[in-house]
Amino acid sequence: MEQVTFDGKMMAVPSVTAEDFSMLWIRQDWLDRLGLKPPKTVDDLEAIAKAFVENDPDGNSKRDTIGLASSTGLYNDFNNSAFAFDLTPIFAAYGSFPGYWLSKDGKPVYGSVLPETKDALVKLREMYAKGLLDPEMGIRKEAEETVINGQAGMFFQGFYAGYWPLPSAWQNEPKANWQAYALPLDANGAYHVKVDNPSSSFLVVRKGYAHPEAIIKINNLYLRDEFKYGTRFMLSRNFFAPADEARYESKAAQDILMGTKTPADFKGKSEYKLLENLVSTIKQTKLKPYDQHGISYWNKHSDSFMRSYSLLVGGRNFFDPNIHKVRSLTYIRTPTMEKAWGELSKLEHDTFLKIILGAEPIDSFDQFVEEWKEQGGDQVTVEVTAAHNHR
Repeated sequence: MEQVTFDGKMMAVPSVTAEDFSMLWIRQDWLDRLGLKPPKTVDDLEAIAKAFVENDPDGNSKRDTIGLASSTGLYNDFNNSAFAFDLTPIFAAYGSFPGYWLSKDGKPVYGSVLPETKDALVKLREMYAKGLLDPEMGIRKEAEETVINGQAGMFFQGFYAGYWPLPSAWQNEPKANWQAYALPLDANGAYHVKVDNPSSSFLVVRKGYAHPEAIIKINNLYLRDEFKYGTRFMLSRNFFAPADEARYESKAAQDILMGTKTPADFKGKSEYKLLENLVSTIKQTKLKPYDQHGISYWNKHSDSFMRSYSLLVGGRNFFDPNIHKVRSLTYIRTPTMEKAWGELSKLEHDTFLKIILGAEPIDSFDQFVEEWKEQGGDQVTVEVTAAHNHR
């Protein structure tokens, strides 16, 4: 509401960003073939990526595999929700939260200019140089193609990988056993996750439009009918979905399978539009034993398979005890941001990507910090500080 209220008037309908975060999706069948366990730390992840590249995990006697699929969308920032195939968890393991406003010594600071971010870039640069990240990371148009064609053994994405891209991957390799973990941990055993902007898109109508009520009516119909058949097109936008939708439904599915609740216990929860279909079909979708989530224990022909797999395999990480949530001090754009943030963001992204790919030395990070401050970053920080202190 804060983001859409001006002079006491609500000027837009805000979306509600569903709770989610980047987690590690990994080929469990590759781990099993090589006698490995899921990684606990960044060093473990690096060792597994090396094994995936060098030890022929797909058994085709060719060195054609990729350790960690990755895209040029390196991390989410306070404006944008998480990217698929990002590197946010590796940054977070170093205590780095680029793109977020943090508190340091009681004052707002921008995470991208802190020393921890430089440390994370050093590690990512090393991994790329060793061939552990996608070698075509800087030029590949679609990062997911390495997962779909069976080349990659790991990638970072939200809980929804069972919707995309895994269904396409299973068309090529039906037995590819992708599992998800809240990993890697930092030195203190925590898994830091960025809490996305509560609202990152807005429904507005231009001044003077003859029928402003039409878009509200359309939205009402959309809300009513979106889940009529128990499925959702993931790129659509339901402006009024509860933020905890995936978490709540993941727990509901687990409760049904474990026998602690029945579908009748979830009657009346109409705000969770997919819930009724989920709880009524989960035992036809998830095969016994219910506590085993490997790909062989699923009915992939079920209409609710993609969502159920996402909720049980990815969604179980919502309850991981090692999770530590990191919120940006602000998600609001200041006046200077409106003018300068596009260029500042480009400077940041281009510098970081070039450092990782080895096109610029690691010390170019220090030059970036100075340029960022001079080109408007210091003024933005002043404005963020004033807004934060005013709250």
